[in-house]
Amino acid sequence: YTLITRTVPWWFTERYRLSLIDDTGTVLAANSAVPVGRDAASYQLAFEPLGATLRIVAHGASTRLVPSVLMGTIVLLAAAIFLSLRAMRRHVQQRLKAEQALQEEHAFRKAMEDSLLTGLRARDLTGRIIYVNPAFCRMVGWSAEELIGRAPPMPYWAPETVEQTMAVHDRILAGTGPHEAVEVRFRRKNGERFDALIYEAPLIDAQGRHTGWMGSGLDIT
Repeated sequence: YTLITRTVPWWFTERYRLSLIDDTGTVLAANSAVPVGRDAASYQLAFEPLGATLRIVAHGASTRLVPSVLMGTIVLLAAAIFLSLRAMRRHVQQRLKAEQALQEEHAFRKAMEDSLLTGLRARDLTGRIIYVNPAFCRMVGWSAEELIGRAPPMPYWAPETVEQTMAVHDRILAGTGPHEAVEVRFRRKNGERFDALIYEAPLIDAQGRHTGWMGSGLDIT
């Protein structure tokens, strides 16, 4: 009895029940009083000195619990991965649809701007050009690459009226410019002068902030 109850390691007793049984089936000694299931795995060894049998039986609850927990964990992880992949797939599809819609909207707006006969030119709050459409480039003779980023005085301002044009420009940036269209003298890249009718309006972004000025120009020579 002392050999079974005191010398068997604790980690062994947590998983297995060790008992000594005589030839009549009576349990002489056991290291655990916890009952084991009928289908629990067991092993018997003849214990000759006492004419008894040494039986080792796995605790049914312990041996079945670990695989069950492990299998349950694997199933939960697989389900989580599946749901994550499904959500990611749905997110990617929605993002692709949004990007496609944005590209179509951009192409539509660009087609409209490119087909306009009216020149469009946008400036930030400091007066630097941030956008020109093809009609404006055709009107003044400079390309978009040559104009975007330019600050006043602009290359298409006529030198003989640069002071008057600068005064109108400063009034617009200060918010005190004319609310109606204003007539100015411009020059093309080849030096040719022409009269343009310019109308300025505040440039408002998606958050409602005033970020600059959008001007539309028409050659009225």
